[in-house]
Amino acid sequence: MLKAVLRFNFWLQLLFPLCIFAQPRVNTPNLLFTHITTKDGLSYNEVNCIFKDSRGFIWIGTSYGLNRYDANAIITWYHSPREPHSLAGNHIQQITEDHDGHLWIATTDGLSKMNLRSGLIENFYHSDTAKNALPGNNVTSVLVDNEGTLWVGTENGLEEFDKKAHAFIHHRNNKESDSAHISRSNNIRKIYQDSEKQIWVCCYQYLYLFDRKTSAFKRFAAPVTSSNTFIDNLYTDIFEDHLHQLWLTCWGGGLKKYR
Repeated sequence: MLKAVLRFNFWLQLLFPLCIFAQPRVNTPNLLFTHITTKDGLSYNEVNCIFKDSRGFIWIGTSYGLNRYDANAIITWYHSPREPHSLAGNHIQQITEDHDGHLWIATTDGLSKMNLRSGLIENFYHSDTAKNALPGNNVTSVLVDNEGTLWVGTENGLEEFDKKAHAFIHHRNNKESDSAHISRSNNIRKIYQDSEKQIWVCCYQYLYLFDRKTSAFKRFAAPVTSSNTFIDNLYTDIFEDHLHQLWLTCWGGGLKKYR
C-alpha cells in the first residue's frame, strides 16, 4: 500500500506542472509572405492602396505611379505632362471600379477614369470657370455605391458624379458653428457605405452620416475636448464589422469604435 501511494505521489509531482504550464495548441496556418518591391517592377515602394477588379487583377496605388499585378508581372502607369490621357497624377490615394467596367483612380492632382477594356484614360480636374467641375484636385476617396453612383471625396467637399451630364453635383456641409469647423467638416478622408446602404463620410475631425434624399450631414463623432485632443480625431479610414459596429482609424489617436 505504501509503495502504491509513493508511486502515485511520484507521478502526480511529475505530471502536475505539465498540466499547469501546458498551452492549448492553436491551429494557425503557415503564412508565406512574398515581398513585391521596385526590384520586381513596382513603381514605388510606398504603397497607399490596393484593389482587386472584376477580372481578378490586383491594382496597387503608390506615391509614384499605378501598378497592375497578375501574379506574374507588373504593368505601370504614370502621369506625363506631355500626354493628356495619362494619369491625372502619380500620387494614388484610392482605387475603385464602377458597374460599367471603369476604374476610378483618386490622385492628389485630379481624378482619373480608366476603361479596363481599352485602357483609355479620361481625367477630371478642378476649374475656376466650370461650375460642375471638381472643387479641388486633391481627390482623397472614391466609392461606387450599391446603385452604381460614384461618390468622390475631396479636401473641399463631397461630390456625386452625374453620368448623364458628365458633371459633378456638389454636396457641402455648411452648418457647423464657424468657418474653421466648416473647412474641417468638408475635408473628406474616406467615403464608406455600410450594410444598410447608408453613406458615411469620414472627415479629419468628425464622422458624418450623409442623407442622399436631403443632402444633409448628421454628425456622430464627439468634438474636441480638453481630454480628447484634436489629433485624436484626425480620422483617416472607416470599416464596419460583422456586428455592425463602425471602426475608425485615427492619425495618432489609435482606433475608435461606434455602435
